[in-house]
Parts: sequence; structure tokens; C-alpha cells
Amino acid sequence: MQAILFNSPAPRFARRHSPFLTLHSPVSRGFSPKNATLTVPAQSKIRALLVDDEDLARQVLRELLKSHPEVEIAGECANGFEAVKAVAEQRPNLIFLNVQMPKLTGFDVLELIGTEIPVVFVTAYDQHAMRAFEVHAVDYLLKPVSRERLEAALDPARFVRIHRSYIVNFARVARIEPYGKDSRLAILTDGTRLPVSRAGYARLKSLLDDRA
Repeated sequence: MQAILFNSPAPRFARRHSPFLTLHSPVSRGFSPKNATLTVPAQSKIRALLVDDEDLARQVLRELLKSHPEVEIAGECANGFEAVKAVAEQRPNLIFLNVQMPKLTGFDVLELIGTEIPVVFVTAYDQHAMRAFEVHAVDYLLKPVSRERLEAALDPARFVRIHRSYIVNFARVARIEPYGKDSRLAILTDGTRLPVSRAGYARLKSLLDDRA
């Protein structure tokens, strides 16, 4: 599986959003993410930060992620305060974040760091799924996390490359619009506007034609 995430300055007309994946877990049916925007380099790994006050939970994720060479663990945090500091120092582009932790919850952490970095919530409680949707989480995994569920969260198959710097969730592309001479934009369902290369336009147009 190739790496699908990295940090890159977004064009002026592109609002920064976290990527959103379609969920398959039965307990997460009420969780309905909106959009996906991934910035992608040619030779880059996903730098993941693991945040959980339970050492065993972090250990499980470490073991599961060993089968994903495209993911590099940038750091581990045992509480929300460590997470806020690590985000500033390690600059991860994906966070596996527990919800209920002492002092700072996962949602408190997001209030401090913002929602630009994609977040996968990992928790033992399913009642936070709708709130996770509201803060634009990538996915919502229930403990114990299975290998299959993690594979689904990291699966790039539902994305299409539209530009050398962008891959989007095809299901969230509303339409393509012209932008200047010989240029085009992909308009996502929330209004986000992203540049489309010539090769990306061919791929995207083919998929849109099939969808129609």
C-alpha cells in the first residue's frame, strides 16, 4: 500500500480539511464523515502519532501498524498534554487519538491543536461517534481494534489522484469546473476547491462518467 498523506501548503483556493473515509463498522452507522482531501508526495510516509493513556492500547496499534510500511510512528503520548506538545514538535500528519483520557480528553486536544491534522479516534465507547463527525474525524475505531478495521481506515482504494499534490475521496467529488486557461478545479461536496491536473482530469472524468 502506498503512502497517502503528507503535510503540504494548500493553494489559496483550497480550504484545508481532514480526510474522511467511509465507515464499515456496524456500531458506527451513525457516523457519516463528509469529505476527503489528502495531500500526497511521491516518496513520503504517513507520520502517525499514537495518543492513549493505556500503554496496552498503544502497543496493540504499534503491532497492527507493523504490517503497514507506509506508516511511520512519529511518537507516542500517554495524555492530552503530551499530545499537544508532540503535535507541535513532531508535526505528524495522522493522529490515533483516544477519547476519554485524564485531564484532557481527545476532543479537548482537538480544540487546542485544531482539525487540520487527520484524526482517527480509537475508543472503547461508541457514544462519541456523532461528535467525532462534528470535528471531522477520519474514522472512529472501537477497541479492541481489529486488523480488518485498521485496514479499512488506511485503505487508499477509495481515493483518486487528481493532482500531484492531491488525492480525494471520489465519493465526495461533486463536479469539475474550469479554472482559467486549460485548468480545472474539483469541487467537493462541502464547496472545497482543489486543482486538477490533465492526467487527474482524465481519471476523474472517467469515474464521474461511470457514476452518471
